[in-house]
Amino acid sequence: MKSYRKILFIFLIGCLFLPLIQSKIHLLPLKKLSGAYILTDDTTFTAQGWFSGKFQAHKENYLRDTFGLRNLFIRINNQLEYYLFKKPHAADIIAGKNGEFYGKDYVFAYTGQDYIGEDNIRKRINELVKIQKFLASRHKLFILIFAPSKARLNRENLPDEFKYSKNNNYELYAKLAPEAGLNVIDFNSYFMQLKGSSRYPLYPKKGTHWSFFGACVAADSIITYIEDKKHIKMFHTNWKNIIPEEANGDELELENEMNLLLPIPRETMGHPQLAYPQDSTSIKPSLLYVGDSYFWGLTVHYNFWNPFSVIYYYKYFSNVYTSGSSVVTDVNDGDFLTQIKNSDIIILESTETKLPNLGWDFTDAACRVLGDDTAAKNTFNNKVLAKRNEMKQNPDLMKTIAEKAKTNNLPVDSMLTLDAIWLVQHQKN
Repeated sequence: MKSYRKILFIFLIGCLFLPLIQSKIHLLPLKKLSGAYILTDDTTFTAQGWFSGKFQAHKENYLRDTFGLRNLFIRINNQLEYYLFKKPHAADIIAGKNGEFYGKDYVFAYTGQDYIGEDNIRKRINELVKIQKFLASRHKLFILIFAPSKARLNRENLPDEFKYSKNNNYELYAKLAPEAGLNVIDFNSYFMQLKGSSRYPLYPKKGTHWSFFGACVAADSIITYIEDKKHIKMFHTNWKNIIPEEANGDELELENEMNLLLPIPRETMGHPQLAYPQDSTSIKPSLLYVGDSYFWGLTVHYNFWNPFSVIYYYKYFSNVYTSGSSVVTDVNDGDFLTQIKNSDIIILESTETKLPNLGWDFTDAACRVLGDDTAAKNTFNNKVLAKRNEMKQNPDLMKTIAEKAKTNNLPVDSMLTLDAIWLVQHQKN
């Protein structure tokens, strides 16, 4: 009996020292926690810090954040809270019915808690209409995309305390934008149409973005829309072969953020196998895409980079990613005017959560640079007109222009304008 007590005593002492051992030699391979969090850095001892108490407080926070087995204990705690109370231990996650999880901001948007009012929405739509008309005059296609909301699509599984409100940003944008003549792809509406007939879920229960299958549906729809509007044939990724598999990867992003010890039972999703058939007849336009994290689903699950010659992706109109480059630049460091001029397609995409500030600073920047372009054009036209008037005052020059007009079979006035344009273009400032 004494030997058993000794063994038990040694075991308990060992358990007490295990966190210390783990912090020093990492005896157990523990998985890192998911989500955003900041660990306290270590501090240096100073007499001033000691007597003020700041050193002790900082050191205590550091040891709390770095002691061995911390990640394991957090997962055990989170697992118990979820198992006993169905409470996700993550600030931005709402647990719904039938094992469905939602991002809190999507639920708030669906229930109208971030509604900005009709006047603000009409103002932003009017700005986008001006941008679309200007781009159309340059033979460029502008598209406004409403990315879908899981809270809206799978509203039946929301907790009962969250009630739908018709006073929400999406409802008004979805009504007013097409009425104003904007080119709109509304994936909320489209996914609702597909929901009853879709072979596979468009949203995973444990994720917040569209599923692998849903991303392929969306990407292919965007390309088809561009083809129809531009009257061109584009490259389509082949994804007809779909494998039924357990949800994985970013389809589990909300579950991963909960940092549980054990996995939650997972649903079967449709995972397309991508193929890239050769097609020499397809056209690859250039694209400037301003949007949020839904873009990454298009690239990861469909390879959205492939149908375009180049993509400038402005994430939240802040960081700029360019296809074929690993360098991420700041929006203020690049040449937005040049990129928008070089793009055949301009897409502004937003989820319901970002509609209160639709486009971020894109609309202001676009109006500014396109306005500068209009001003430059007006300045050029004024210079040509002034040059024409100057040339008309020179009889010998007008005689030469008349002879050139006869040789080129053009009216004298047209020849005069062409010569004036050439002179303005080649004159030194």
